[in-house]
Amino acid sequence: MSIEFPNLPYSYSALEPYIDTLTMNLHHAQHHQTYVHSLKKFLETEQNGELKGKDIVEIIQNAKAEKIRNNGGGHYNHSLFWLWLAPPGTANSAPYGNLSARIDADFGSIDAMKTQFNAAAATRFGSGWAWLGVGSNGKLGITSTPNQDNPLMPDVDEPMIPILGLDVWEHSYFLKYQNRRPEYIHAFWKLVNWDQVVYCYDEHASKQKPVPVEMYQGGELKDKDIVQVVQNAKAEPIRNNAGGHYNHSLFWTVMGPPGSVSQAPGGKLKAKIQEAFGSIDRMKEEFGTVAAERFGSGWAWLGVKPDGTVGITSTMNQDNPLMPNAVDPMIPIMGLDVWEHAYYLKYHNRRKEYISAFWNITNWDQVTANYDMFASKQNPIPIPGN
Repeated sequence: MSIEFPNLPYSYSALEPYIDTLTMNLHHAQHHQTYVHSLKKFLETEQNGELKGKDIVEIIQNAKAEKIRNNGGGHYNHSLFWLWLAPPGTANSAPYGNLSARIDADFGSIDAMKTQFNAAAATRFGSGWAWLGVGSNGKLGITSTPNQDNPLMPDVDEPMIPILGLDVWEHSYFLKYQNRRPEYIHAFWKLVNWDQVVYCYDEHASKQKPVPVEMYQGGELKDKDIVQVVQNAKAEPIRNNAGGHYNHSLFWTVMGPPGSVSQAPGGKLKAKIQEAFGSIDRMKEEFGTVAAERFGSGWAWLGVKPDGTVGITSTMNQDNPLMPNAVDPMIPIMGLDVWEHAYYLKYHNRRKEYISAFWNITNWDQVTANYDMFASKQNPIPIPGN
């Protein structure tokens, strides 16, 4: 497997004001790229032939030579580091699910874990990393390593599978914070992408498997169209962002200016709705109830079930009924966004008024076409250009 220099999932300025643009540029485009270049060059030498073609996890787990530890570790550590960060406000700001419970069990609280992590990061003398990881006993632990070592490597003091790391080399913070490392550590928590950390834990470390950088970066979904991405969206960041893209792309098409489109479904879809609900009005009533009762953020859907009948469901956040593990799997032909951002400026907390208004702009021509051309044949609606 080839060693590749990864692109960032955000711009160099995206982590402002906590990490400055120049630091991100130098850190990614120069420091990380140098590790990749040096590692590839070193692996080409005859004495390292046994590591050639291995993935980066296998390389660092067998990293005894100093150049392999330094450059292999530098590549692996940074590849995950970029993904453990997210622009402020774009990811969950706290752990949840199994990881949250594990943190409480092993540290007492998230704040206690952060305090211990901060101490490990602040007291790492010279260059290195602080880590949160899973030990061989399944419990979470915190450690630090010098230079570009990490807890997967042979001969480390505290072996574990890392699920979160912080780079405390001076190049990662000195331009903005100078010698005030504790301020940098404090700012780090404003950027942690807990969706990614939870995924690392749930899908890999909790099963005693190291996080594979190539797969973790979504390589297996690269070049897939948006429908294929959504249908294979297990990772939280994929569900959130791919779902957000697909859901909204469909949403915009099922609305039209008042009076410009048909105000009711036609043809076979009309017959299917009457068969399933008794009438169009009864379908609208049930759809409105589902949309109103979706607690928090999410979507209401009209779609075609695997048995060919028409049904109604709702999903949380940016999930949709095409995704794996959907409670009510179906092919959506129409959706309504009930995140507060979709209606709050006009309707405030009056979600039901927003739902009622939706029927005045529903593009039934498009919804009917979605059914006739795709969903009736058990094919998901494609998004043009994706």
